[in-house]
Amino acid sequence: MKSELFQVALQVPLSAVQPLEEGLHALQLGQPPLRRVELRMKEGDDTLLVLLGFEDRRSFILQHTRVGALGTVLSAQLLDLESLDSDAQAEFEGRRQSVPLLADAEGELSPVFFELKRHGPAARLRVAFESEEELLAGWAHHVAEGALWVPTARPTDSEVFSVVFATPTDEYPDCRGTRVHRTPPPGKVGLWLELRASPSLANLLTRTAQARREPRHVRIMPKAIERFDSDLDVRIDTLSELAARFQSDLSHGGLFVATDGPPALRARLRLHLTLPNGAVLTLPAEVVHRVMSGPRIGVGLQLLDLKPNTFEAIEALLAEPPRKPRVLVVDDEAIWRSTLVRVLHSLDVDIILAKDGREGLLKLIDGYFDLDLVILDLHMPYLDGRGLIDRVRRLGGDTAFKMFLFSATSREELAALGEPGLATAVFSKLDPLDRLAAQLARELGREWPPRQQAA
Repeated sequence: MKSELFQVALQVPLSAVQPLEEGLHALQLGQPPLRRVELRMKEGDDTLLVLLGFEDRRSFILQHTRVGALGTVLSAQLLDLESLDSDAQAEFEGRRQSVPLLADAEGELSPVFFELKRHGPAARLRVAFESEEELLAGWAHHVAEGALWVPTARPTDSEVFSVVFATPTDEYPDCRGTRVHRTPPPGKVGLWLELRASPSLANLLTRTAQARREPRHVRIMPKAIERFDSDLDVRIDTLSELAARFQSDLSHGGLFVATDGPPALRARLRLHLTLPNGAVLTLPAEVVHRVMSGPRIGVGLQLLDLKPNTFEAIEALLAEPPRKPRVLVVDDEAIWRSTLVRVLHSLDVDIILAKDGREGLLKLIDGYFDLDLVILDLHMPYLDGRGLIDRVRRLGGDTAFKMFLFSATSREELAALGEPGLATAVFSKLDPLDRLAAQLARELGREWPPRQQAA
């Protein structure tokens, strides 16, 4: 809490965000103007905690009538924080810190108004994609462009939307979208939306990123499989899981499969095993063990009719060279780009370079789900590091995306950007380079210094 401002607090029902926005506009236009607004809300809660900051008590008194009227319209209790004793202030501060921050703006309050629009009444909108790949490509463009173009049958005046993304096989409802006022493409009818992924879509984005950051292999399109009543389908999505299950189970002629309703003991069936590269092995098997309760309900299978070449496809897949980590470096100074390239080459990774934030966004589109880490300078032309982080964190839906800030800016500014939910880690260009190199090595599963360098 910023003690130099006089602050009051409001607990506002989520249903009243539209009159709240109108009231904040009125306070900002009044004299002396509202200086600062902070919004906080817990996930799934139906109320906003709103802190209003004025220059001093006198400024608040001159605006008191408007603030009081706003509290009445919103059915919100007004709390004068300076009138509380020290214990009550400490209790309120503890409660405030326990509620996640949505927006915090001083002077120019547009970020607060933008966040309020997200939580206002929403019009429903359905967006169809021909495939899951098309949806993922669209989302990568959404992150890079800052908005997604959505065709509509007719113009609409709505500002906030509850969007359902649909593919031929799945639907991802409850994605929150806010209109961005941009010029539409020539001859097109629709709107630009800045979107926030719903939990179901965020899960798809995270799973896709995790799968594609596994060792990279040529994808094999699975052939159509003839289905029988006694068939059982199992999919292994990652190479690491395949290696573990092959070593512990498959190579010994068995496999445990989780099922909703375990087949009968001694039942014979065909196991269709889909590998991480899309290839399918069809193996005859017999149920030799059943688990009917507990966290792992399923069956233990004994594989039948095994031949020397039964697991040839698995062994070939595991024998392929492991995929190198991919790192995107975005810095407008050539000397620092070349410095980072030397460090990354010694860690044996694939490197992608961009000379400013705009080029970095284009490279991000090409490899959004394949990149393991991004290293950013803070101050760059066109789009700075803070803006690029904001795009990925706010629009990307992939909270595990690793982003390092490496900048010559002040340590205070870097520390602020290292808060949870922003940069994964921050490094000053004035610090020894070994500190950054050691952290990179840990994140990318490498050792520092490399063996040949240590020798």
